Amino acid sequence: MSLRPIRTWNPDFYTTAQLYLSNYALDATNFDVLNNQRLIQENEVYDGGLKLHFYYTINSNLSILGGYQFAEVDISNLEDVNNPPFRRFIKEVIRTHAIFNEVKFSSNSNSTKAKIGVRANYIEKFSKTLIEPRL
Repeated sequence: MSLRPIRTWNPDFYTTAQLYLSNYALDATNFDVLNNQRLIQENEVYDGGLKLHFYYTINSNLSILGGYQFAEVDISNLEDVNNPPFRRFIKEVIRTHAIFNEVKFSSNSNSTKAKIGVRANYIEKFSKTLIEPRL
């Protein structure tokens, strides 16, 4: 599922927002009759996020794109065995925040184009910031 409204503030400036969600679930049961054993497995993957972008045209040759992105991915896994009794549930969550900015140049003839920018990502689980130059 995804929702993406666009707002035009003036002829040179507009913004977009995107909210998205994806979910996958697997439930399985396996029986081993000879060993009187039952195995239940449940797996779930959730992927959701938010993107906010702005676009600004300075002139016919120069424009700016920037924004913020948030993403969360959750993965859970359950294993349940009755004989011998064993149960394990693991859930991992990764959340990332990113801000970015990009400048785009086009020549008058449109024969030369260039983009330069930077993106900063912060990964909550590791308390780690990664800076990515873009060209």
